[in-house]
Amino acid sequence: LVNLGLMRFRQNNFAAAVESQEQAIALLSRVLKEGDPLFIGALRDLGRSYWRAGRKDDALRALTRARSLAERELGPEHPILISIYHNLANADGNSEALYRKAIDLAAKTFGPDHASGALSMSNLGAVLTARGDYMRALELFRRSAAINRRVLGVNPATAIPYTNAGDALIQLGRHEEALASLHEAIKIYDELYPEGHPTALVTLINLGDVTRRLGRLEESRDYLRRARELSLKHKDSVAFVAMELADTLTALGAGAEALEVLASLDPKLDLGLVFETHRDWLRAKALWTASPPDRPRARATIKAIEALLLARVADPKLSDGIRKMSRTQLADVRAWLSEHVREDRPKPKR
Repeated sequence: LVNLGLMRFRQNNFAAAVESQEQAIALLSRVLKEGDPLFIGALRDLGRSYWRAGRKDDALRALTRARSLAERELGPEHPILISIYHNLANADGNSEALYRKAIDLAAKTFGPDHASGALSMSNLGAVLTARGDYMRALELFRRSAAINRRVLGVNPATAIPYTNAGDALIQLGRHEEALASLHEAIKIYDELYPEGHPTALVTLINLGDVTRRLGRLEESRDYLRRARELSLKHKDSVAFVAMELADTLTALGAGAEALEVLASLDPKLDLGLVFETHRDWLRAKALWTASPPDRPRARATIKAIEALLLARVADPKLSDGIRKMSRTQLADVRAWLSEHVREDRPKPKR
């Protein structure tokens, strides 16, 4: 039952994994002491499956019990606690303190940069990224990638921290370095999954983003077309990928194709305030660059968006996050409008 639960977990069948692991715990509790490492490991695995099945409270109870038993019966430095701390950190909303306990115990037990701490490094990096602490996150992602490259080789667990490092580097404005890191990730995915795989979607999106920032627009288009194919096939991030592709197509002057991509989105889809405005902004830019362009309509739409964003920035009823995003969008709109309206002015006669 323990092995069956693990097999079902690896197949992403988390409800079935929970069923097998609950049965295993019931049987083990009759033949083993609670302090037995096999029982504690089974309890840890059940907690992990609860978490992946969306049963957070059950996950926290099982993992907290596993931690208490391990610390009391096996000692506070037993290696099983590395994975217990890691999974408890996941279930507890990405706890920085617990990820650090896992990393520190792995280093103390097996030496620095051991494989047992690599996943906690990557997850802690994600926590720091969410806080905007990109430099410390980058260090952790790079350490995790190097460990997994050495231990696992060509493996999705190696590609993920390369992708995350690329994202951190984009946020830091280090675009060439970001591109190199993302290239490492996509090489791994392409070797593992020649026909494409949804795990590679974030990497392709980020490649499309960074190559667009670097002015390598044809590459950006090609990466985002691959991303769109995956997103449509697996029904994942369809609207976001479509908008990223439309942005690149507009920059290439392919406004008509960008309009087609945007028109394919479900009009009933609730994108939220920020992304609905972004979609309208992309549509206006596409109208400007279409052949033939519809610049009066584009200019009117952009001016309306500018007024809308000004109102949002000044609206105290909106969340700080939406107001901050609106300020960023407003700056982008004004910069674009200034440049392109200036370009579109009639040239003086000589």
